[in-house]
Amino acid sequence: RRPLRIVQHLFFRLWRLCRVSARCLEFLLRALPLAAAAPLCWLCWQRGGEQFMWRLVLAALQAEGPIAVKFAQWASTRPDLLPRSVCDHFATLQADVQPHSFKDTKRALTEAFGPHWGTALELEPETIGSGCMAQVHRGRLLGPPLTPNGPILEPQAVAVKVRHPGAQDKVDLDLEVMWTLVGLLEAVWPGARYLAMSEAVAHFEAFVRPQADLRIEADNLEVFDRNFPYRRTGQGLRVLFPQVIRPYVTESLLVESYE
Repeated sequence: RRPLRIVQHLFFRLWRLCRVSARCLEFLLRALPLAAAAPLCWLCWQRGGEQFMWRLVLAALQAEGPIAVKFAQWASTRPDLLPRSVCDHFATLQADVQPHSFKDTKRALTEAFGPHWGTALELEPETIGSGCMAQVHRGRLLGPPLTPNGPILEPQAVAVKVRHPGAQDKVDLDLEVMWTLVGLLEAVWPGARYLAMSEAVAHFEAFVRPQADLRIEADNLEVFDRNFPYRRTGQGLRVLFPQVIRPYVTESLLVESYE
C-alpha cells in the first residue's frame, strides 16, 4: 500500500503542476495581445487609442475569470492608490460583466430543478445584472412547485441568480496558481516571507471563495432579514432585503423575491 500511496501522491503533484502551468500559459497568451497593442495605442492615445486599450484590458480580465474581475472590482474602490480614470474603467465590472448565454442558464435550471421547471417559472432571457460570479434574470413563479416535492407558492415576481458556468473551477484553479507562485517566491527569496504574501492570499481566499456558493448568500440574506424586521413588524429602519424562496436554493442557483 505504501508504494501505491507514493505513486498516487506523485501523480497528484504532477497533475497539479500541469494544471498550474497550463493556467499560467493561458494568462501569458492573453497578455501578449495587450503588450503588442500597447505601443500603438500609446501613439494614438488621444485619438481613440485609450478607449481601444481599455476595451482590450476589460475584455481580457473578463476572459480570465472571476479572480481577475474581483481584483479589478477591488481596484475600482481604491482611488487613494490608483488614478481616478483607472478606477472609473474598472468600476464598469462591478455589475456589467459579460453574461453567459441563456442556454447555459436554462441548463443550470434543468440540473437544479429538473426538465419541467418551465411549467412553474417564467424567465426573461435578458439579464438585469451580471457580476464576476453570477448573473441575475427577472422571472415569475407561476404557482406550481418547481420540483416534484416542492411547495405550492403564490404567483410572484422573482429574481433568479445563476452562477456562471465554470466559475467555481476557475476560482479553485486561480487560487491554486496564487498559492503556487507565492510558495515559489518564498522558496527562492526567503525574505519575501516578511511581505506576508501568504497571509494576504489566505485573506483573499477567505473573502472570495464563499461568493461562489449561492447557498451562503441565501443564508446571509436571511440574517439581514432577521436583523432588519421592518418587513414583518413595520418597525425600525425601513430597510428591505430580497426574500429567499426556499427550497429553491442550490450552490449554483438562487431564487429570491424581486425587490
